[in-house]
Amino acid sequence: MGFRSDMLPEYPPPVLKTFFTESFLRERLYGLQEYFKKLPQKLFETPELSSFLEIQNELGLRGFSTTDFERLVKLSSTIYLTRSRQETKVSYDKMSTLALYDSLKEIKENIIREKSIEGLKVKEGERVLEIGFGTGHAIVNFAMLVGQSGLICGLEISEGMLNKTQNRLFKEGLNNWFNIKLGLGDATQGLPYEDASFDIIYMSFTLELFSVPEMNGLLKECYRVLGKGGRICVVALAKSDDETLAVKIYEWLYQKLPFFLDCRPIFVNAVLGGAGFNVGVTEHVMAWAIPIDIVIAEK
Repeated sequence: MGFRSDMLPEYPPPVLKTFFTESFLRERLYGLQEYFKKLPQKLFETPELSSFLEIQNELGLRGFSTTDFERLVKLSSTIYLTRSRQETKVSYDKMSTLALYDSLKEIKENIIREKSIEGLKVKEGERVLEIGFGTGHAIVNFAMLVGQSGLICGLEISEGMLNKTQNRLFKEGLNNWFNIKLGLGDATQGLPYEDASFDIIYMSFTLELFSVPEMNGLLKECYRVLGKGGRICVVALAKSDDETLAVKIYEWLYQKLPFFLDCRPIFVNAVLGGAGFNVGVTEHVMAWAIPIDIVIAEK
């Protein structure tokens, strides 16, 4: 049986905007099943592009927000987070003690970090927050760019990574800079900063460590602590509508080996747009056959 417009649930226009809120995602996790329960399930178990476009068009004709519809469809296909925040903390505490961990990460990440920070066009005196700063390479880079007239803050869940970064600052001669403020904390519990405290927020291979509802909450907090016209840069494994075999294999391994693979591919642009950011530059790079997005957005 083909698609018919009378299969759609009858909701009067204008669009019920509250239906596409963060609370909807939080309550139903990757929630679309509740919204589409009146539709033939087979449309979404084996979705075809033609069916999706027809449904999207029909929703638009009825006054629904097709942008939000498309965003939720994308987010609903993000694979489920495989470990808890506590497990993530323990894992990174252990990795911080491995001598080869930092060296192996730097094989590819140094190039990606340079590209992403260059895209932010950091100016002297600006205020920067890095969430999930790891071993502190970017903290050092930002400190050199903003100088002592700027501000560098960092929030990290792992005490081991915090210690590693403090050792790096000591080696770089930055340990006595009073404008570098690093702290421990879980970003899902809210960011411990005042409104409009920063000009730049940076997250590299960090946003993928959160569930989709947590991503939404965290990015709303990022929006709050950024000043007007502030920039946010997110570097993350990229999920797309046309996934390669390498990505499919990676996602399968991620679900089977959660303690060895920490990040999972996500729709970076969709989740940033859902938090209210204006997505600007998106650069695509490859690392070990896995696509990576470097996305810069503005408040």
